[in-house]
Amino acid sequence: SRRRHTRYISVTGVQTCALPISRLDHRTTPALMAMPLAADVNFTLHVPEGAAPPAAPTPVELTLTGGGLFSTRARVQGDTLQIERRVRLPRMRVAPEQYPMFARFCRSADQAEARDIRVNLPRMPASHRRD
Repeated sequence: SRRRHTRYISVTGVQTCALPISRLDHRTTPALMAMPLAADVNFTLHVPEGAAPPAAPTPVELTLTGGGLFSTRARVQGDTLQIERRVRLPRMRVAPEQYPMFARFCRSADQAEARDIRVNLPRMPASHRRD
């Protein structure tokens, strides 16, 4: 049988919004976001020679009552994948009855950021393989 020589690199999402406060299913007391969070993260993935850039992940835009925002969008340009992320969470007190909506917002942002980006590398010439 012939072994397949599939080579790839996988880039795990860069977390900008991971908030421990959103890990609970519910709260009985208010949650306090004492420090606002404002982050703009832009990064560019240059693929190795001979590899094609991965498809751009689907854009995500989330809003939260009270001014919360998370967005991520990407575009392929030549041999690069450019990803832009934006997070805005103002200083706020989240009431127990509002907490499930807040937690869904944070978890949805975490899921969007956690998507892997997989770059398939070109096949190595047989002379370079170690079988």
